[in-house]
Amino acid sequence: MKKILIACCLCLALVGCGNDSGKAKTKKDTVTSLSEEMTTVQPTTTETVTEQVTTEQVTTEQVTTEQSTTTAPVKETTTVQATTEQKTTEQETTQSQEQMLENTFVDLGDSKLNSMCDEILVSILNNSMTEREKAYAIYTWVCGHVRYRGTTAIADWKESAKTILSTRKGNCYAFYVSSRALLARAGFETGMATSYELDHYWNLVKVDGQWRHFDTTSGWGTERFLWTGTQINEYSYYNSNLGTTITYDWNPEGCPDTN
Repeated sequence: MKKILIACCLCLALVGCGNDSGKAKTKKDTVTSLSEEMTTVQPTTTETVTEQVTTEQVTTEQVTTEQSTTTAPVKETTTVQATTEQKTTEQETTQSQEQMLENTFVDLGDSKLNSMCDEILVSILNNSMTEREKAYAIYTWVCGHVRYRGTTAIADWKESAKTILSTRKGNCYAFYVSSRALLARAGFETGMATSYELDHYWNLVKVDGQWRHFDTTSGWGTERFLWTGTQINEYSYYNSNLGTTITYDWNPEGCPDTN
């Protein structure tokens, strides 16, 4: 009977050991499975974090780009400011040059005539010009802006000059008074020359210390700029519109030497 009980106990013990071994194996397998699952999850978590960091970097770069784009107008504004400042400087320089030029002008004793002459002179003269260049600038302006139309009364030259600089048309006397006003205002000594019959008027002007003839009247065939008395006396021109030959027939009485 004892032997039978011992044998039963041994069998139960063996069965118990087998069950414990199975449980242990099951626990071990469970731990291994959890470990593998964690290993599987870990890369996913790492990839997610990496992607998140990358996304944040992209966002940062986008913000930086937007900031750069936003900052760009500052450069444009700076360029506009520089251009404005340059224009202001140029205007101030021009105004300064005009003021310096106007300081050399001679008072004609008529404020309105002074103003009319100044408006023209500041647009055609500058302080770097020689006397001859200034005289020629005035010559070409009158030739190009006054037209031979109608008649001009022989009256006070200043009043006539204001009329002609306004209407810009008239006969030879109109060319004479407008030229005289501009030349005198610019600081030149001037005089009047006429024909013996008083049917033509033109200017005398002193340039570089010498008196010369200065005739801006149109329709005489060629420029008569700073001519000598000899050139005036020898000149003749056939005007086909009038059907006649034009000569100066200059009366030198009372005129300075022009040779």
